[in-house]
Amino acid sequence: MASITPDRAIFHIPGTDKGGSRPTTPKKGFNEIFNKVATLADDINIEVESTSFVSDIRPPQFSETPNKTDIVVDKLQRLIDTIESYRKRLQEKKYSLKEIQPLIKKMVVESESLSEITKKLSAQDSLQSIVNQSLILSSAEVIKFNSGFYNDDVM
Repeated sequence: MASITPDRAIFHIPGTDKGGSRPTTPKKGFNEIFNKVATLADDINIEVESTSFVSDIRPPQFSETPNKTDIVVDKLQRLIDTIESYRKRLQEKKYSLKEIQPLIKKMVVESESLSEITKKLSAQDSLQSIVNQSLILSSAEVIKFNSGFYNDDVM
């Protein structure tokens, strides 16, 4: 049975020879220093300052929340970028329809998100016509893709 001896090294590491024992400090050393500091603290006139309450701390100031138009423009830009990526992949023969499928799913999600937020816009907003045209284009492409319009004729 093996036993563990804390003083015995498992294997020798060069440069780690025990050159001597560790210097010891007197047991009264800490207590003496602590008592000196404690008595000095009593002698010094220290003024205690109270800390401010959490309610006194001001919250961080963030920029204004974006208005609806900015949000619509951002979502519209994402949809148009996705449609553009989709168009480029359709033109290149190296991409299969299976590889293009994630772009269709992304286009559907972005279209739904955009249509939800544009319901809150006024009908006379000039941005509304651009949004409608983009939504119609993306819907038409999704329908064409899902119906098999881009499948190669196999004979």
